[in-house]
Amino acid sequence: MEIEEHFYTDDPAIGHADVRTRLPGIDYFFLGNGHVQAAVQVCRSGEGTPVGLLVMRPDHLRPKRAALTCNQDSGLESTMVRVRIGDSALGPDPSAIRAEWDAIDGIPTVQITWTAGPLTVVERFFCPDRTEARIARLLEIASTGPPTDRLALHADLAEPADHPLGLSAGGTATAALVYEVGQRGDTPVVTARWERDIDPGVEVTRYWDSLTSCRTFDRDLDHLFSAARSQLPTGVSGNTIWSGYATRPTWQRRSSGSAITTWPAPCWLACSTSSSLLTATPWTPAGTGLRAPSSWTRTANC
Repeated sequence: MEIEEHFYTDDPAIGHADVRTRLPGIDYFFLGNGHVQAAVQVCRSGEGTPVGLLVMRPDHLRPKRAALTCNQDSGLESTMVRVRIGDSALGPDPSAIRAEWDAIDGIPTVQITWTAGPLTVVERFFCPDRTEARIARLLEIASTGPPTDRLALHADLAEPADHPLGLSAGGTATAALVYEVGQRGDTPVVTARWERDIDPGVEVTRYWDSLTSCRTFDRDLDHLFSAARSQLPTGVSGNTIWSGYATRPTWQRRSSGSAITTWPAPCWLACSTSSSLLTATPWTPAGTGLRAPSSWTRTANC
């Protein structure tokens, strides 16, 4: 843990609205693989960027404004994808955005749906592998109107920023953006590039298939488990070193920026033992050689 994590000096009144964690009508969906952590921001009130992408390092716990893709003056606006039709650039109507969890080959995926004029845009965010600091963003554009000769997707972070599309009336077109965290000297930077498509690796599909699944007779409990299963591992760094005691349920965090953990352990997998009880056991990341105490469990009324 770095010394800055012990002190909170951020003033949310300074800078763009996106630097504030709490905004009206805002939701966050977390993704990560131990090498990168990301949060898809959906803000329906219009105060913040409607669809923004926070890219962070999982071993650095920092204020929202310190995310690698957050600018104090423009917030997350550079992470927006807009549709260019001729000379016009169209973005989502914040109040009409639909956001939900989905899956691609079993991989937790954030699906965002919005409209731009005669077009419907579906965005899907996920981590395509387990070894690289990468976030994939698949885009599918469907037309409900006449074709246009000058249609492109625009993303400020991408090089080049515009990605031309060919779209016939009633047809669909697809594209992919890949975000990577790299270094420029001693400074971490995020770059983005356009791809025609991106397929998840075998390793990442096997990883998510290997995790515990849970289905009960309670829809809310199933959603809670599914959201926890998808998001809690995203806050664990691939470089994490944990120390703990088997006699008490308190784990000490070293270089793990898990800001979304709600129980004492840094991450959890849970399974239902009855219709009214939930038993949770400590989870540790694959490949670290760490083992959580097998005898320690926690049972809670649901």
